[in-house]
Amino acid sequence: MKRFLIGLFSILIVGVVGIASYAVWTTHGAIEKIHKDSSIKTSDKADTLTKSSKPIAILLLGTDTGALDRSYKGRTDSMMIAVINPKTKKTFLLSLERDTPITIDGQTVKLNAAYAYGSASSSIKQVEKLVNIKLNGYALINMG
Repeated sequence: MKRFLIGLFSILIVGVVGIASYAVWTTHGAIEKIHKDSSIKTSDKADTLTKSSKPIAILLLGTDTGALDRSYKGRTDSMMIAVINPKTKKTFLLSLERDTPITIDGQTVKLNAAYAYGSASSSIKQVEKLVNIKLNGYALINMG
């Protein structure tokens, strides 16, 4: 009976150590991925505008692709406008409701479908029409 309890306790300790090691290993891998250098380059247009103290407006698009083997184009489930004013050194963020009704080719659809129906440029066109503002560019981010 004593041997049985010692064996059971040993197996339990090995299991807990194994699970903890796996958790540390996967967390470390995720942190390494996050801190990997980005290939994003600064736009000359944005630099020129901010150096001249003019505000810039950028559409931020978040798609539901890039993770869990999702490779289809997807929709932009997150949409925000970032207005950066270098003169006042302030940034304004406006979150756009993804289910806002818009019209594309005479058909009423949700705002998040503009990207799926076309591309980032169709999303820009629809958002500019919706909020009556000229956008200077966009950033597209996926779940990957």
